[in-house]
Amino acid sequence: FGVLFLQFGVLFLQFGVLFLQFGVLFLGIGAKAAITGLDYNDVPAHVLYEDKLCIIQANVCGIRQRLPLLQGRAQSADASVIVACETKIDGTVEAGSLAIKGYTLISRKDRSAHGGGILVWAKTSLNATEIDTADVAEASWILVATVMGNVCICCCYRPPGSTAVDAYLPRSLGKVTIFDPIVTLLVGDFNRHDLDSLYTSTRSLGLKQLIREPTHVRGGVLDMVFTNSDGGCVMTSVDPIEARISDHVCITTTIPLLLSTNSSKATRRGWDFRHADWKGFRAYVHRKLRRRLLSGGCPDRAVSHLESVLHSGMEIFIKAVDIPTGCNSVPWWDNACTDAVASLVRDPTADSRRVALGLIEAKRHEYCDMVREKLTEGRLSCKQFHRLAKELSLSTKAKSCSIPPLELADGVLTTDDSAKAEALAQHFQSKMVLPDSDGPFDAGPRVLDSASTTSLLVDPCDVMSILKRLNVSKAAGPSCIGPRVFRELASVLAPPLASLYNNIFRRCQWPRSWKISNICPIYKRKSRRDVRNYRPIALLEIPSRIFERIFSQKLVTHALKNNVIAPDQAAFLPGRGTGDVMWEFVSDAISAMNSRQTWHVLQTDIAGAFDRVDRALLLRRLENAGIRGRLCNLLQNYLSDRKFKVVCAGTCSTLYHESAGVCQGSCLGPILWLYYFSPIHSAATRAAGPGLTTYTFADDHTQGSRVRAQLDQGEVGALVFTGGARITMESSKKSMVCLASFMQARPNFAGLTLARTALLNLPAARYRLWVGAATLA
Repeated sequence: FGVLFLQFGVLFLQFGVLFLQFGVLFLGIGAKAAITGLDYNDVPAHVLYEDKLCIIQANVCGIRQRLPLLQGRAQSADASVIVACETKIDGTVEAGSLAIKGYTLISRKDRSAHGGGILVWAKTSLNATEIDTADVAEASWILVATVMGNVCICCCYRPPGSTAVDAYLPRSLGKVTIFDPIVTLLVGDFNRHDLDSLYTSTRSLGLKQLIREPTHVRGGVLDMVFTNSDGGCVMTSVDPIEARISDHVCITTTIPLLLSTNSSKATRRGWDFRHADWKGFRAYVHRKLRRRLLSGGCPDRAVSHLESVLHSGMEIFIKAVDIPTGCNSVPWWDNACTDAVASLVRDPTADSRRVALGLIEAKRHEYCDMVREKLTEGRLSCKQFHRLAKELSLSTKAKSCSIPPLELADGVLTTDDSAKAEALAQHFQSKMVLPDSDGPFDAGPRVLDSASTTSLLVDPCDVMSILKRLNVSKAAGPSCIGPRVFRELASVLAPPLASLYNNIFRRCQWPRSWKISNICPIYKRKSRRDVRNYRPIALLEIPSRIFERIFSQKLVTHALKNNVIAPDQAAFLPGRGTGDVMWEFVSDAISAMNSRQTWHVLQTDIAGAFDRVDRALLLRRLENAGIRGRLCNLLQNYLSDRKFKVVCAGTCSTLYHESAGVCQGSCLGPILWLYYFSPIHSAATRAAGPGLTTYTFADDHTQGSRVRAQLDQGEVGALVFTGGARITMESSKKSMVCLASFMQARPNFAGLTLARTALLNLPAARYRLWVGAATLA
């Protein structure tokens, strides 16, 4: 009963955390709107087609005499923002004497020490505002709204010997993250007279210093351009000619903002299903399909004939529409808004501006009404609600679009859709390189021939059942025939598709067009500009997905019947899930602590699990597991000569060859991965003994034991298997946790080490546990 009540307590705690997260989400959305105070109607129209943001900064050593020189430099460089440090102004200087033609003074900090003072101007037409300022330090934050998102600029002057700016910057950096800036800049005079102290400052803030040459006439690097950018998109230049402004040079920082026109103008072919003639479509397909070709002809010709009939029927019975595929700076933006803003370039009059902004405002109201209707109808699923909340909370273009500007291998930032697609495709192909084998491959125990599976017979009723349950909101494959068409024509297509599937099995020949997949890049974590932070999810043809589902059900049934898959595996299997793994883990941990013993846990993860499967070894494993005969031959043909292309905003990359791995996004991929990875359980327990317990969910492999030495032995056994299977463990995700009850004396966690890394003592009184944890190199 004590264990049961503890479980209920943990459950209610999780619900409390969930509701707290919802509160923080909505609070963050409201706080952002309240703090920014930026309305789209207040944004000048031409900011939408600015191709760069240019910031010039200079230590002027007194602004009054050098203001004309600074103004001339800004106009020649077409600067968007001007930052002047050490202006030596105080309350006696009137704002009118600091005016620069074409610019607005948006921030002013009078001198607080000898030689201090800051002035910041921005173009009158630019949407820039001061969002935070220091009370005692000479520093202020400026937010600039651009076409790619918000840019936060901190302008500061650090007097010699003062530490007020050093104390203010770490606190303020956390505050400006609410604006989701695409770039954060720190500019000004930092008065660090040696490189070591300057770079120490950047490391403490987690930023990079872009200035690599002297900025003072006597050779010192005193001025700074700190940024959180990964490099390539922020460029700086030092102009020594401008040293006549003061004994400091003038620094120009440029952030490119130009978006390619194909991103906003591209459209793709779509279909309006609301007025489709499905009855006529069914009769047409029933009349045109050549059933003899589907049941006995070449699978490639049969699939081509099926797609041809469906395409011609869609042209006749469904209305075609053009769907924009560009990445919009705001959710309601479309081609009409783009054309309206483009007209301002040709006719920049007040009437033209009023018409353009009126059109944009109407689109915004239409979008708001649509969102309000979604929220009030109460028909959103949990997944749809979270997706909508994410769209509403990320307002900047670089975060709201699916693929923001990406950094190429040479560090250049690209916004061209074709370049982004090629960069992602090249990265995905590079992940398919297999490491060298470190030993023999453990293919697991061999299943007897009497228990093996060699045949597959597809029944039309099974195909009909899957067709009627297709999710019409899912994407189509390379042929652009969506699931809505197949679901509406289920009664007509089920028998011909069953005949086609049986024909494919008899010939052991997977159609070539079904081996080509459209890859949809899915963001994982960290920087969105880095191609390494995207996961390739394949979009396959609908008939291929249906056959794969039937095929995978056959493999799952065989695996469960013959205990081919390890019993600790909880992913991709019916009746198993994360809840089962958590329950087993908590039960084992509580049982150990009730016995006043320490529960040791080692957590590991596979690097690029689905992308680095050796297909030859996989076929050996399948044959050992009892998948033989034509079934194994068909899988061999399914895995060979597969190709993919990345689709980015309607633009496709060239075709790339898949040299290894199983397809993420397919129905067969997960179950094939389980067959391949399953022997790691027996390898670990065989090396460590019966006291080791394993918990596996997909590629996340966790080992638990009451004896710490067994974890070392289990890890060695797992590494022996992964070495033979050409699998690499992710070292950055490897960690160890030790749990012990307060009922026993505090364990000596300092003696619990692994990979020569000492564990950290973390007493967690709220759970009445001693917890020791470490991330292992």
